[in-house]
Amino acid sequence: MTRRWPIGPTLLVLVAVPVMIALGLWQLQRMDWKAQLLAQMAANTAAPVAQFSATPVAADAFRRVTIDCASLSPPRIAGAAQDRSGRPGFRHVARCEFSGGAVLVALGVSPDPALTMSGPATARLSGTLVPRGGDPAFLLVSDTAPPPLAPEAPPGPDTVSNNHLPYALQWFGFALTLCIIYAAYVRRWRAAA
Repeated sequence: MTRRWPIGPTLLVLVAVPVMIALGLWQLQRMDWKAQLLAQMAANTAAPVAQFSATPVAADAFRRVTIDCASLSPPRIAGAAQDRSGRPGFRHVARCEFSGGAVLVALGVSPDPALTMSGPATARLSGTLVPRGGDPAFLLVSDTAPPPLAPEAPPGPDTVSNNHLPYALQWFGFALTLCIIYAAYVRRWRAAA
């Protein structure tokens, strides 16, 4: 009596392997896109200061801009940062609402986490746009800081990773591993038949 071919595992492999390969190819496309985006970000660091009036996009990252804040929330502590001298401290941020949306503003750094201060209700700010996770999607690192804060050292495009090649290799590796496991399974299945 002949055994039926293992349809379930075969269908799984026939579906999963092309999906994994497609995901690997997609990561390679993202790698090229990210390289272009990083080149744009590097060019932004040398671009002249622009008046900012619209919601920023990824291509605006690390551009120096000026924003007119219609309203500026009271500053609060939002993690650790370094001032321009390299001294560690605590980042003070405020939410800037403007005609095109909102952006968080890093007003400066202080060594004292208990420092409380009140900022102006409105302000014209200049600084570097830095991408961040969350809403709003950007942080404006202000060029100047109100006393007693020190200006924060803005990060550069070199802090943004382009790790899509390892992800692509990982998906291709998953596909190869599944093929090897399936081949071993079929060989064992045939030996048992």
